[in-house]
Amino acid sequence: MDATSQKVLVKDRRHFLDVVDKMVRVENGYGLEARFSSLNAISSTLYEAVELVNEEGAKLPPVHPLREARQHWSASIGDTTTRLIEDLASLGKRYEFAGKCGQGRMVCVFGKVKAGKSSLGNFVAYGVPTPQAEDVKRANPKPAFFYEAGGSLNEAMSSEKMDRQQSFGIGVGETTSSIQYFSFPGFTWVDTPGIHSVNSENGRLASQYVDTADLVIYTLTSSSPERRSDIEEIVSLLGRGKPLLIVITASDIIEDDEGSDGELIQATIMKSPSVQGEQQERVRNLVQKAVDAAGLKDADFSILSLSARFAFEGACPVQERWTSSGMEDFFSTLVERFRTQKLDYRSRVALADLRTSLLKLSEDLKVYEAASSRFEKAILQKEAEVRVECGAFETDIKKSLRDVTNSLVIKNSKDQLNLALKNELRAAFLASLQERGKNLLGRFGRDQGMQAFRAKLKEPDRIPRFREITETRMHKSELGSNIAAAAGTAIGGIAGAGWLSLITAPVGGFVGKMAGSLLDGEKEVKVSHGPNIGEVFNSAYAVIEDWARENRKQLQTSLEQWVQEGNQTSLSFFNEEVRGIAASVNHSAKRIEEELANGNS
Repeated sequence: MDATSQKVLVKDRRHFLDVVDKMVRVENGYGLEARFSSLNAISSTLYEAVELVNEEGAKLPPVHPLREARQHWSASIGDTTTRLIEDLASLGKRYEFAGKCGQGRMVCVFGKVKAGKSSLGNFVAYGVPTPQAEDVKRANPKPAFFYEAGGSLNEAMSSEKMDRQQSFGIGVGETTSSIQYFSFPGFTWVDTPGIHSVNSENGRLASQYVDTADLVIYTLTSSSPERRSDIEEIVSLLGRGKPLLIVITASDIIEDDEGSDGELIQATIMKSPSVQGEQQERVRNLVQKAVDAAGLKDADFSILSLSARFAFEGACPVQERWTSSGMEDFFSTLVERFRTQKLDYRSRVALADLRTSLLKLSEDLKVYEAASSRFEKAILQKEAEVRVECGAFETDIKKSLRDVTNSLVIKNSKDQLNLALKNELRAAFLASLQERGKNLLGRFGRDQGMQAFRAKLKEPDRIPRFREITETRMHKSELGSNIAAAAGTAIGGIAGAGWLSLITAPVGGFVGKMAGSLLDGEKEVKVSHGPNIGEVFNSAYAVIEDWARENRKQLQTSLEQWVQEGNQTSLSFFNEEVRGIAASVNHSAKRIEEELANGNS
């Protein structure tokens, strides 16, 4: 409703209650109760998330390489969650206090003893200054009265008495040091202790109610409205930053009159408008002077006069009594104050408090990020160690089996089928795998891990059979020519010199040629290089390398799963929960900011 719209003139109490109730029903669209209830959901979500993390962490064996890091993470998020839940619970308690007097508008009434506080409150509740049992019984709607002890040993009020009385006692009620209030749907009226009876406890209670009130009312009796102590109290209340309505009560006089039968009667009449106006002006000047002296800026106060007694028993028609008594002005002023505020103060304060707390919660949720980041870093570091150690394991097992492979190849070189070689290679690899695998797993807390490990060894079919390496060559021989020359020389020498040499020389040459022709020329020759040991070794060692690589992968996968077991899933789950809460919290805070701007414009 726009504050500049036409002023509502309240026709009677029931009209006032209907208008205020309608305001509150519209404002309930802000869903305060549901929003504060959502705080419990946030607390439950955080608590359950931490519990699940702890349950998963308890499954890690003592030797797990990340057990200590996880314990630090769990302790950190646990401490943070405990603190956040306590903060949310505190916020919820503040909301409970703000709402314990009922939802909607609240006025808080101050004044000295016999300043008309109780009579005015009873009139608002029942339409009469001093309700009787019949008034309480037929009231519709019926106010719900409450009492909160103020800590005085001489307290005249009790919960039992308030339950029976269901009104503010005149005389007794005004001397109480307790907080008393009544509520209608959408409206609460709080009657504080008389100024004289304030002690530390009820003063604290009264202060809390002032802080949550939409309007403070201070009653001054028309017989003495200019007392310095009252002015000082009014300025003190204005210093709290609350709008304040000063009500000059009992603005009536008792006039003697003569009845129709000549008997003397007394009639309640209102003080003249000029007298009321003069009192209001004098009080206004006194308050403004005191406000200026106190250095208060923008003090928001107004003044009016009324008489609950005349409104009830004035000798004129009901509607005229309503208007002339000042009640129309009083209730219309209340409505106008509420309309200009748009959203009741308790809701505004609660929303602002909720927004502040949500923004703080959003920042506090970032504390989880630091703890989770440290744990995630520990996981990644351990995974990197796994990769490095597994790489070293593969290199080591290949290095250790190189000479072994060579020896086994030489040893079994006469076994053409290589059956013994393959079996001995497999046995040698498994022995080395068992020894080095146990050491590898032990470094990550899995000393018994090799007992369940099943090595994957492909059949070494690629190793060739042993065979003789031979080479066929073409060989050119000059042995015949050499023999021929030697033969001719020998024959010639035997014959000696002389005529016989003429005969024997051709004969020797002929014999040599015949021998050389038989032995000279190219022939195929097979050359043996021994068994194919190099070929078999290369293939056998390639098998070892394959086995080392495949089993390294298998062990690395196993170790990575071991390192991540329950850790990465817990971390991802918890981070997702926190991100979801943070997104919801930030969205709610933004919506509240918009609503506060719209509700206070």
